[in-house]
Amino acid sequence: MEGDSLTIDWTGFEQWLRSKGLCGSYVRKLVLSAKRFGEGFFSGRLKDLGELKHNELASLANRSKWLGVYRQFKELKENYGLRWHQESSESVFSLICGQEIDGVEEWLRVS
Repeated sequence: MEGDSLTIDWTGFEQWLRSKGLCGSYVRKLVLSAKRFGEGFFSGRLKDLGELKHNELASLANRSKWLGVYRQFKELKENYGLRWHQESSESVFSLICGQEIDGVEEWLRVS
């Protein structure tokens, strides 16, 4: 695929993500994941990557949109059998707070 890490304008990609209204820390995660997982995904070496998390898959989707090859991304995702999965409310809350959330489930039930 055209657009490997040697030819990608990573600064341009980051600016494009920011232009979509994404926050800085999420943009950084997407760029890092796109760099880390893009080569294996688009070269067909997905087995070398292990299981992809939601943010990692989102980074590849955004990278492919930015490069204009989103259709190829969708085909590869289908061929690899990857699916978007919904995080639990508890894990999303933990990510937002950036800390362990022991006891939060009980606190939510009481509230």
